[in-house]
Amino acid sequence: MVGIESTNLTQEIYVNVVGFLNEINIDEIVKEINHRYELLKHCLKPISEAEVSCKHSDVLVLTANPIESKVLLTKLEDIKTIIAEEDSREYHVGKLKISDDCNYNIVHVESKKGSNGVNGSYKTAMAAINRWKPKLVIAVGVAFGSNHIEQSLGDVLFMKLGIPFDDAKISSSGFKLSSDSFVHSPDIRIQRSIDSISKSCEVAIHSGLTAVLSFVVDDENFRAKIFDSIKAFNPIGGEMEAYGIYNAAYENDVKYCAMLKGICDWGVAKNDACIEEKHPEFKDKLQIYAANNACEVLLKLLDPLYVKHLGIKSVEDFNVIEHLKEQIKCDNTISKAIACVITDLEEVNAVFNRYKKDSCRPFLDELKKRGYINDNCNLTDKGRLLIYQVAKNKKEFFVDLDE
Repeated sequence: MVGIESTNLTQEIYVNVVGFLNEINIDEIVKEINHRYELLKHCLKPISEAEVSCKHSDVLVLTANPIESKVLLTKLEDIKTIIAEEDSREYHVGKLKISDDCNYNIVHVESKKGSNGVNGSYKTAMAAINRWKPKLVIAVGVAFGSNHIEQSLGDVLFMKLGIPFDDAKISSSGFKLSSDSFVHSPDIRIQRSIDSISKSCEVAIHSGLTAVLSFVVDDENFRAKIFDSIKAFNPIGGEMEAYGIYNAAYENDVKYCAMLKGICDWGVAKNDACIEEKHPEFKDKLQIYAANNACEVLLKLLDPLYVKHLGIKSVEDFNVIEHLKEQIKCDNTISKAIACVITDLEEVNAVFNRYKKDSCRPFLDELKKRGYINDNCNLTDKGRLLIYQVAKNKKEFFVDLDE
C-alpha cells in the first residue's frame, strides 16, 4: 500500500536518498547534459518567425521549470527559438530523432509551476495548442513519489488518472475532495502503449492515480494528509501541472495527452533541508536525473510502433505527403486521399516503403491491385470507404471528396 506509515519517515527517506546517490553515479549524466546544453545555447536566441520553416507540429511538449526545459532541449536537434507576437511566449521548435529514418517536429514551451495564473500550465497549453494544432500533448518533467520503498528516485510516473486538490476542503483531519474532480484520463491507446513500453524499458514506469496540486509539498504531515485522502486509489505520486494541461487539451479536442514525470524527491521538507544543508548540489542533480529518465520514456513513446496509428506523423511522413502532391498526376483531392492511405494505412505503407526511392508508379499499381483506385486513378467505392475510415476527422485529406 502506498503511503508508508512511519514514526521516522524523514530519516528513512534521507537514508534512502543518500544511499541511492552513493549507489548510482549520476554525475556523468548530469555532466553530459550540462555540456550539451552549453553547446546549444546559441540556438536559444530568438529569431523571427519567418526564419522558422516548421509551421505545424503533431507533438507539443510542456515543461514547468528551467531544469526540465534544459534536459528536454538537449534531446532536440536543429532548434529554433521564436517569441510569439500575440502573447510573447517563447517556443522552441526542433527535431527529435527516434531513429535514422524517423524524426519528429517537436514544439516545446515552458510554463510556470502549477496550473493556474497567466503563465500557468493551463493558459500556456491553451495558447500553444491554438497556435500549433498538435495531435499529442505531453507534460515532461519531475514529480514527487509516494513510496520510497516500492519506488526509486528516477522512476517515471505516468498519470492514468489525476485528482486535483484545488477545490478540496481542508480541515485538521485532512482533505475532503469533490466527487467529480477527476482529471480527464489519457486515451486508452496511450495507456496501452505505456504498459507495453514498461515491460522492456530500462527505466521503471509506474502508472496510476496522481495527486494534482497547485502548491509545493515540503512537509511530512501535509504529505501524509494528501495521500491518506486518496489512499483507496493507491496513488503513485504528486505533481502540479497536469490538471491545466489535460483540461486545455480536452477543451481543444486534442485526444491524445500524457504526463511523464520522473521522481526527484519524496515531498518531505525536513529531508530536503537536511540534504541541501549537507549536499547542496543534490537537488539539481536529482531533478536532472529524473527529467532525463522522463525524456527517455518520451523517446520510446514516440516510436512509430506506438504513435503511427494515432495519426502522429514524422518529418519523413510530411515529406512523403508533399512528394505525393507534386508527383501523382491526378486531381488534388485524389492526391491527398492517396497520401492519406499511404501514410496511415499499415499494409499500404509497407508497400510504399519498398518503393520510396522510385517513382510513384509501383505503389499506384499496388493501390489498383488492392482495389482502392481504378485505371484512371480515381477512387473506387472500396477506396472511398477506406479513406473515410482512415481519414476520419482529418478534413485536410478529403476536402471536396464528394464533388
